[in-house]
Amino acid sequence: MVGGSERHELIEDERRRVSEHLQMGTEMMVYQQRAERLTVQVIMESMQVALIRSDDSRIVRLLDIFEFKEVRQWETCKDFQRFNESRGKLQDSKTCFTIFYGSEFILKSLSLKADSVEDAEKWLTGLELLRQETLAAHTPEIIESWLRKQMYSVDQSKKNRFSFSLSPFSQPVSLFNTDSPESSVVPLYDFQNFLLYRQKEAKNLNQIQELMTIFIDDTMRKTNYPVLTVGEFLSFLFSKENSIWNEKFSEICPLDMNNPLSHYWINSSHNTYLTGDQLRSDSSTEAYVRCLRLGCRCIELDCWNGPEEPVIYHGRTMTSKIKFKDVVKAINDHAFATSEYPVVLSIEEHCDIKQQKMMAQMLRDAFQDKLLTEPLEPEADDLPSPNQLKGKIIIKVGKKVKFRFYRHDCVISDNKLYYSEEKLEEDYPELHLSEPWFHGELAEGRITAEKLLHDFCKGRDGKDGTFLVRESKAFIRNYSISLWTSGRIQHYKIFCSSENGQWSFYLTIKQRFPSMCALIKYYTQNLITYDRLNLRLNGFLPRLNFVPSHQIGWFYSNLSQAEAEDYLLRIPRDGAFLIRQREEPNHFTLSIRVEGDVEHYLIYQNNSKYVLADAYEFGNLEDLVSCFRDKVFYGKTKLRYPVTPQLVDRFCMVREVAKDNPLGDQCKGVVDISKCTVGEIVLPLTFHFIYYSILHFYDLSENYNYKEVRSIPDNMVPKEGNESTVEKSDSILEYNRKALTRVYPCSGRVDSSNFDPCPSWRLGCQMVALNFQTADKFMQLNSALFSLNGGTGYVLKPEWMRDPTKKKPAKQTIRIRVMAARHLPSPDHIVSPFVQVELWPYTGVKNVGFFAEDNGLNPVWLGQMNPPKCFKVDEPDLAFLRFVVFEEDTFSDAKLLAQATFPIRGIRQGYRSVPLKNRFSENLELSSLLVHVQQVEVRDLFYIYINVKRANKKSFESFLFETYSQTVYSD
Repeated sequence: MVGGSERHELIEDERRRVSEHLQMGTEMMVYQQRAERLTVQVIMESMQVALIRSDDSRIVRLLDIFEFKEVRQWETCKDFQRFNESRGKLQDSKTCFTIFYGSEFILKSLSLKADSVEDAEKWLTGLELLRQETLAAHTPEIIESWLRKQMYSVDQSKKNRFSFSLSPFSQPVSLFNTDSPESSVVPLYDFQNFLLYRQKEAKNLNQIQELMTIFIDDTMRKTNYPVLTVGEFLSFLFSKENSIWNEKFSEICPLDMNNPLSHYWINSSHNTYLTGDQLRSDSSTEAYVRCLRLGCRCIELDCWNGPEEPVIYHGRTMTSKIKFKDVVKAINDHAFATSEYPVVLSIEEHCDIKQQKMMAQMLRDAFQDKLLTEPLEPEADDLPSPNQLKGKIIIKVGKKVKFRFYRHDCVISDNKLYYSEEKLEEDYPELHLSEPWFHGELAEGRITAEKLLHDFCKGRDGKDGTFLVRESKAFIRNYSISLWTSGRIQHYKIFCSSENGQWSFYLTIKQRFPSMCALIKYYTQNLITYDRLNLRLNGFLPRLNFVPSHQIGWFYSNLSQAEAEDYLLRIPRDGAFLIRQREEPNHFTLSIRVEGDVEHYLIYQNNSKYVLADAYEFGNLEDLVSCFRDKVFYGKTKLRYPVTPQLVDRFCMVREVAKDNPLGDQCKGVVDISKCTVGEIVLPLTFHFIYYSILHFYDLSENYNYKEVRSIPDNMVPKEGNESTVEKSDSILEYNRKALTRVYPCSGRVDSSNFDPCPSWRLGCQMVALNFQTADKFMQLNSALFSLNGGTGYVLKPEWMRDPTKKKPAKQTIRIRVMAARHLPSPDHIVSPFVQVELWPYTGVKNVGFFAEDNGLNPVWLGQMNPPKCFKVDEPDLAFLRFVVFEEDTFSDAKLLAQATFPIRGIRQGYRSVPLKNRFSENLELSSLLVHVQQVEVRDLFYIYINVKRANKKSFESFLFETYSQTVYSD
């Protein structure tokens, strides 16, 4: 049996062989603009992958392993797909792999094909090992690699001048008592004291020796009593090993993963499929992969009917479409690559029943036992914990389910409910669905309505009263009418309610109508006197795709007379009608139910007119139907009930009913009540409603259970201010202790901008969904929060949020001084960096900054002109410190060069390095600030201040400044 040490040696030996193989280089097919054969080789000194032409050994391209995010064996990459289309199918997909790299949300890719599976496996294994080594490399190793890169770059260009300086100080800061700082050294015990008293770090001598050895250049000085030169000490100060961030907060704490899901903030994405804005950008399965690998645990799928199968895109926009099954496959492949904890799929459902069934089957087939299909503990009082749901995928379906209820005569006998045919209302309330002025649910609601009306009316000198009616996005069976008046657009709510089975529509409660059509007709003839409005409806904006008669529910292009009569006789109301195409060209038949029988009337087309019964002429079939909806067609009968295929389906169901039932011949069906659950409605995706039932968060009642998810736009989250807001905030916080809330960007954010997530987090809202593709400060705050707990996507909320009996932690004051910077990213010119320090959530303290003119290489901020800056932290559990480096420009807005954002709870004190990131929160190689940090609880600071005031009677501000000055300049 092979022992542990031998096994380790075998592993190391294999790693060495793989590394040597990569350094020797391998000829492969490389897919870029075109497919070509190149030598692919790893350059270990600079940690780069080089693409080299075999004939002249010229380097075509260099890739930094530092930027590698994933190496994937994947034959369906877009580069391979493009090659397949032009050259035929690849012989062996196992020889193909793709490198994904970059420092933005959308990654670049390089696709490669090795000559053998063995070669491909070595490169897959080797590149992943090198990627991990690069992430774990110590700062001196990174510096050496970076210097090599600069040298190789100069050697290739033959013309670039190369100069650098890693020390930001012309003279080092005197942190120790020395007469000659330039020649001084830092012995072991001085370094120990520095860590203990300045950095507040208690380490034993072995740990300190190990740390110092990392930064010593000379091997001869790596002894039991190491000594750092000033240059090595400065290298340590700016290093990631001396980071302001305490890495213990980035570790997973398994014991913290046993609380109910409602006790966590959950990393959540909005419009996960998009790569840009909500109007024209591309949808991509890679956006899902990127979000999942960034630790996102709640992703969104907007599902719509496709030609043959469901698709995902931002509905009713120009965003591109991707197949639902491709997205599900990508999710299955990458859901647990970064985190083993549960993934929630937030599905916005817009598909018909047929494609919903397809979706359900695709989910089952792809996820199999990963899919949560039944509660873990049906009788539990709380949601399960992340530990209980490891490796599980939960479906949350978000759709306003608009069930329509109809009246029946019913009798209950012997646990059975017998019912008659449905009884249609005399005034059918949904006639408006086929009206040209009714636009249904518009994407982006009033914003889209305003754009449509503005474009329609402005170019035509639009008349006051031009209107459209749309469905409310917020409320079921509620509508809005948008009006053009005096060059402006006004929106008014049309209310809809039902009492005793009778529907009513109204603008004001004093004037009610049995249908929407009746309301619109009334206000075309009478003034609307409401909310200072005084006009009639005067023309409408027709909805798109309204004109073609073959798309209208009551028109049938292939229906016989016998079938038409069968359809109409099943509808138990006079006035049911349809129009069907006849075999003769330009001939149609109007079939209508009158006095229990069916009558047929000929319609033929004469030039551009439609002639009915040789008595009436109309411009089109829609005008014909519209006319006889308003006026009597035959006797007392109007065209009242369009016989659509959906209506026919409802009435064509065959039901086996015993003849001796209580309703006799009127009985059309029977339900066994003993097998029913009251109030349960089953949909094709219902088996996924395990823990999540979607409710809109417009009213918080006391009656709720842990299975609910409240879903609200960000503009409805209560903001701080008045007493009612405080009261509402308390009730929301209480709700979120038990159940879940998802907050998403409001409809006006068509540019995919994000909102400040802090107010939602403060209320305990778990799933605060942001646009991951948008690199703004709010996404940076999100990245900072979810860097906690190992990037698992689940962060346990503070104890006071989970338990109302617990108190908030003491307030703090944090003092920051930015001292210097190193290796700032810069364009091809000299920059004047400006460093801004911010505290989030914003507490009224003005952001403070430090400016260095024409020095982007190694700026220094020292002296009395740059005193420390103080921030009061009211809620340390939910506060963030943000450093932003701008390029100051006199003639334009400041340009962001770098940023770093940290939760206050993980900030370390002392002289610390701030590793900088780009706007996408990706690490910038070697780029860092040097700052001094001091944190003091407010109560401790108060007692110190009282003592100083008694002794010296100095001001509080003077006390703060002088105390900090002594810390920096003394000793």
